[in-house]
Amino acid sequence: PIGRGQIVCSNGLSLAAVAVVGVAGCQSKTNPPAEVGVWGAAEVVDVEDNGDVVAVTAVVDAIGNYTAVWTQDDGTRINQWARRFRRANGWTDAELIDDENLGDAEVARLVVDSAGDVTAVWRQSDGTTQNLWACRYTFGIGWDAAEEIDTTDDGDVEAPNLLLDGNENVVVVWRQSDGVRFDLWSARYRLGIGWTTAEHIDSEDLGDVDSTQLVG
Repeated sequence: PIGRGQIVCSNGLSLAAVAVVGVAGCQSKTNPPAEVGVWGAAEVVDVEDNGDVVAVTAVVDAIGNYTAVWTQDDGTRINQWARRFRRANGWTDAELIDDENLGDAEVARLVVDSAGDVTAVWRQSDGTTQNLWACRYTFGIGWDAAEEIDTTDDGDVEAPNLLLDGNENVVVVWRQSDGVRFDLWSARYRLGIGWTTAEHIDSEDLGDVDSTQLVG
């Protein structure tokens, strides 16, 4: 591997993209299904020159468009950025998608539905506590404003995971400290409605929730 890591995305038909994280930033090469085995020219995807790209993740939709989301240092804090590659038009402009200016963002987890809508969730510090944030990309429209989806400030969020249910609603689970132990929490994004209020879903008060796993 080159640099600090790499992400390979596939839409089930062929290799769609590769993103490489290195000291120079985030680069990609595209390989559309119509040109299997032929690499395009490498391009620098990030646009922030004040600091290093820290981590990157990506998803590809059913028609071969993909979304890359990465964390990048601006010299003061680590921000969450996103950029889309459309098969017909190439790269869109990079967008800053986090709204919290008090602390660092961590690498996002992503899901994409059959309509091409993307949900990103990530942990981000408010200077004191690690909270859980989410941002939605609606196909053909763009990114919504980021929302904090956890509802308690008693302690840090850890280990967020997400998936799509059978109706393509987004289900997110995470563990969160109440100051004494780690509890299990969940929230859902319902199509046409938005985010539900986070719910405490474990009932055992004697010990910590150790991990969060979802099976679709």
